[in-house]
Amino acid sequence: MRGMKLGLTILIMATAVITSQEASAIMIPEAAGGVKRVDLEILRGRVTSVNPRTDTVVVAANRKKVTAVVNGYTTIHEWIFPERLADVKVGDRVSMLYEGANHNWVADSIKILPSIPSMPAEGPDIR
Repeated sequence: MRGMKLGLTILIMATAVITSQEASAIMIPEAAGGVKRVDLEILRGRVTSVNPRTDTVVVAANRKKVTAVVNGYTTIHEWIFPERLADVKVGDRVSMLYEGANHNWVADSIKILPSIPSMPAEGPDIR
């Protein structure tokens, strides 16, 4: 029971980091006994480029554009369903959790968000 409470606490703490809009940091235990600080950032925007040959994805939002490498540890989901990099399309709305420094970004997770339906400029027809 104690292990389950600890696991739930870690999950809640990780969720708090993931839902933050600002840069966050988490401490990850290392095999040697110390801890490593990992700076994580979130970017919600549109995919502007996907390159399966180089395993990279480019996400842009407002004035920020991030090119991140997708590796074997990157998780990609749409709703609760796992996806692959080949399923990510240019124009998709995504929320990308990534880490790194000096423009060497690695995507930790990519969540494909539902598309927003467009409405006519004059509004909906309610007659």
